[in-house]
Amino acid sequence: MLRGLCCALLGCTMLSGVGATVALSADVDDFSDFPDVPDIARFDDAFRAVGFYAGARAGAGWANDTSFTIAGPSIVENDYDVGLAGSVFIGFEIPDLYMGAGIRLEGELGASRFGVDTHTVAGALVTPANSFGSTDVFSGMVNTYLDYGIGAFRPFVGGGVGVARVTFDDHGVVSASDVMDDTGNAFAWQVMAGVGFDVTNSFTMEAMVRYQDIPGIDLVSSTGPSSDIDLSSTQVLLGARFSF
Repeated sequence: MLRGLCCALLGCTMLSGVGATVALSADVDDFSDFPDVPDIARFDDAFRAVGFYAGARAGAGWANDTSFTIAGPSIVENDYDVGLAGSVFIGFEIPDLYMGAGIRLEGELGASRFGVDTHTVAGALVTPANSFGSTDVFSGMVNTYLDYGIGAFRPFVGGGVGVARVTFDDHGVVSASDVMDDTGNAFAWQVMAGVGFDVTNSFTMEAMVRYQDIPGIDLVSSTGPSSDIDLSSTQVLLGARFSF
């Protein structure tokens, strides 16, 4: 009796399974109308890849006072207006080297120009209307950056070394407008800090503050004496980088 009941239950179960399988097979075409579920990637997976990049940056610069010697001997001190600075660059990036930190190696060609506001000659201030000249810088630098990714934001710090060609162009006063008009080459170094923002996986906007120093520029005034001049500046720059 018990054995017969168990066999009957087993037979019903098997028939139910076969029926469900047949029904599911008959309706399988109905599921083909359902849309595919899209793959959803993590936010930070959409940004930055190992490879080369290029770009440009530009902004304002504030040069520290400089001085040089003229015949007498007299010291001429130079105070500058707010200047302009900019550069173009190409580099190689490894964005996620370790735990969100990456590095960039960059070659940069830069230029800056600082117009003279006032000269002070032998302690006597000359008014801006009677002070002339500008200091122009062309530089070639090799920079290294350390980036840290926070989503699309990438704060960074960096430093660089290179060479600069500095021209003191027609420095002088109303009565002697070109007492210093000379060009010299010197070692240059810089440090910078800023933040980048990944607009797309190949386009990044950046903002940085940079301190650049060019020590030991050897220049000779038109009146004879030579001078060993240090030129340093603080620059605030906005830029863009394109990965390829």
